[in-house]
Amino acid sequence: MKKNNNSQVFFIALVVVSLTITLAAQIDAPQTISKPDKPFLMQPSDLIVESLSVPGEMITGESAAGRATVRNIGGSTAGRFNAEISMGGKSLRLFTDLRLEAGGSLQLDFTIQGFAAGNYTLICRVRMTAGLPEANPNNNWKNASIRVKADVEKKPDLAIKSFSTIPAQPTDETPIVFVIEVINAGTANAVFKKNSVEIYVAPGISIGWGPLQVPLAPGVVNKFESNLFKKILPASTYQVKVQLDPQDQVREADETNNEGLFPLTVTAAPNPDLQITSVRLEPPLPPNGGPFTAVVTVKNCGSLPALFPRTAIVISGPGLAFSADSEISLGAGETHIFRLFGNQAGKGTWTFMVDPKNVLNEMDESNNSRSLEVQVQ
Repeated sequence: MKKNNNSQVFFIALVVVSLTITLAAQIDAPQTISKPDKPFLMQPSDLIVESLSVPGEMITGESAAGRATVRNIGGSTAGRFNAEISMGGKSLRLFTDLRLEAGGSLQLDFTIQGFAAGNYTLICRVRMTAGLPEANPNNNWKNASIRVKADVEKKPDLAIKSFSTIPAQPTDETPIVFVIEVINAGTANAVFKKNSVEIYVAPGISIGWGPLQVPLAPGVVNKFESNLFKKILPASTYQVKVQLDPQDQVREADETNNEGLFPLTVTAAPNPDLQITSVRLEPPLPPNGGPFTAVVTVKNCGSLPALFPRTAIVISGPGLAFSADSEISLGAGETHIFRLFGNQAGKGTWTFMVDPKNVLNEMDESNNSRSLEVQVQ
């Protein structure tokens, strides 16, 4: 029994020695500490001027609104920064102590005014004043071009829009009404005190004058009709001169368009037109102081019938004067031959005239007479 106890003690001692050696080996071995793959870094802010909304043109003396949009495209909050709007070297507005979270945007409104005429560059620029530096400090501004134009004084501008007549195809028996449309093509009211329209028919036939609606607003058309100055003109071709603001009462943007020339044709009214087409004597050489027969051919060249007056034809010559009475109707285009018997034929120029008292209203009064050189035996 004593031998077995000794064996157990030996086994226990052997285990203790083995554990001691293992622990010593672990203590003496080098220690390994694990590290992360990448170090942790904070992403900085990054301010940009995303958009700049301003008018391309403006007028001196007027004001215009503008708006800039600033955005933070970085990974952290932009702690404190300023934004300044300037134009032509002049500061328009300064925004201070601004903050903007990552991914956020900010709208900045401002007013543009007080600039003379010229071309300018408007700039919006942001600057960090506190906190960490930006990721990219070179994208902190944006510019836009603005043209400031000189203020043009608002003025009226009278112009002739149209010209016409009533009736549209006047005749020499019709009173003519002249119709003129006038437009104010300017930017201010046209105010008259006296005459505003005068009408002439060349050469120098004055039709009259009249007023326009007062005041005549910009873009408004006013019609002027010369009802008080109806005119009957002989059949012919004319040039009608229309003069707006003849006394130059209205200070206009353009004074060169106040006058116009318009063609006008007045035709002869439908009427008869008696014309002596031929004359002859029977015999051709009547005896001196003797009898004769005058054969006179008259044609109605007009477009209406002609009712001859009682005294139709008068013949006059050296020591000779007599007439023929004939109340007849001569249709348009028809011809009538008159045979007049007389005495005391004499040598010289004889004149034959139809409608000598001008009773008929004819299209042409200049062809009512004809001459004949008479020789006698």
